[in-house]
Amino acid sequence: MPFAAMADDPAQFIHAPLGQLGSGRVRYGAAMLLWQRGLISAEVLEVYRVASAHDGRDPLLDLRELGLPPPYMPAPDLPAYERYKLEDGPQDHVSDT
Repeated sequence: MPFAAMADDPAQFIHAPLGQLGSGRVRYGAAMLLWQRGLISAEVLEVYRVASAHDGRDPLLDLRELGLPPPYMPAPDLPAYERYKLEDGPQDHVSDT
């Protein structure tokens, strides 16, 4: 199933749960969409880019520390993300070696 077809609005993946494999990059992808729509600044997007390599890093904490506004997105019912994680999500394709 294509990623974009998994949520009514893929930007809601900005709420991907911390610590899940690949969730940092999922949040960054959603942030790129919000930036393209003009809903977040380039500075906020950069925070998500830096955090994307660390699935457990909370970009909202970094935004608060930098005095930047968090993106406004109503919290989703996360089943779409859960389907992504279970069906098509990153498997162990990232190697530490």
